[in-house]
Amino acid sequence: VWANRGVLALRTREPEKAARHMERARGLAPDHAPIQYLSGLLAREQGNYEQAITYLRRAAELDSTHRRAIYTLAQVTEQRGGTEAATEALGLMDRLLEQEPGNLAVLVERARLAAKAGAAETLRETVDQLAERASSWPKPVRTSFRDVEKAVDTPSKAASTVAFLKNDLKRVE
Repeated sequence: VWANRGVLALRTREPEKAARHMERARGLAPDHAPIQYLSGLLAREQGNYEQAITYLRRAAELDSTHRRAIYTLAQVTEQRGGTEAATEALGLMDRLLEQEPGNLAVLVERARLAAKAGAAETLRETVDQLAERASSWPKPVRTSFRDVEKAVDTPSKAASTVAFLKNDLKRVE
């Protein structure tokens, strides 16, 4: 009940009220992954990335199959920044792929993060996995993918081309 109230308060742009409700929910069910996940979303919304990471990590520890918590943890880790942020987020994408091999969204994000982290071998491997699917994509998306393939040996350039690919794929979903 308190978590639901927290979500409602967050949706109605009442972050202080949402924080109070989520605190109460965590107090009643500290080992409930969905409450930790929602607390992480609230903390991220408030710009408190360190606290968001703490809650999201806890959610992922409590439920190792909570894919949304793991994906959001990767996003927030990258948003927080730092020298190892992209590498840490990349590890979380790998964890998601263990649970759901072939997930297109995760593969694309893995490619982007690998490029950003300068992980050339991981980038190449991921682009090869994406290539297996590319023939079924609409022509504009295949064109974007060819740009990624051309940039695969230059990770700094590949990061932006993968971002364009990601946007093109979102348009056709």
